[in-house]
Amino acid sequence: MKENNLIKHLPTIEEIDDTLAMIESFELQDIHKAIGDESFFVLMDLLKEMSTHHDMIMMLGAMDRLLSTDRNSLITYRDDFSNLREYSSKEEKAMLGDELINDIINSNIKYLVEELPIISEFNVVVNTLVILNINHLYTSAGEGSTYHNLILKSMSSDAQEFHDLLEDVDVEELISAFYDLEEIIDSENVVDEVRYEAYDFFEGRDFDDYDVEDIKELISILKKLS
Repeated sequence: MKENNLIKHLPTIEEIDDTLAMIESFELQDIHKAIGDESFFVLMDLLKEMSTHHDMIMMLGAMDRLLSTDRNSLITYRDDFSNLREYSSKEEKAMLGDELINDIINSNIKYLVEELPIISEFNVVVNTLVILNINHLYTSAGEGSTYHNLILKSMSSDAQEFHDLLEDVDVEELISAFYDLEEIIDSENVVDEVRYEAYDFFEGRDFDDYDVEDIKELISILKKLS
């Protein structure tokens, strides 16, 4: 019998058990009262789509904690002047924005580690991918946009000098070449000059060993492989 969504989403006793356990553990009745029917059931549908129970627990725990938190307790005051805030609301928003942008910039690192376990051990590879991510965002934003300036803040002085090196380069093709690198190192298949150059780049290299010139060299190799 061919599987379809009607069968795939048949209700189960396990689903009922899990839901009742969530109500008991995370005070869902309070969340329901706080946000209303429509938002609550949208939230429940989103929770069902989460890939792991851990993610679901983290989300529900955060909702429960948020609901139980006095907003005044979130304000921190200076040690030297106890009646003045340590940071203004604008400063806190800017700091959080920087953190979240950096999280977005690094969002595909976990897939590098999962899918390319050999080359992802090398810091030069991880940092090269970060620079490619930044350049991709920087170029996509366009000169003068708000995002352009925000991304520029996330770029180190070293990262900025790579912009010219990557001008008119298809960054997606360059990133795809990481998979070729993994295959070369894994199979030791060095049948041509470019593949030998790639293999030789990693031969005898320490995992933590890299500098700006190494990143430039790796980008050059990726260009040849792409």
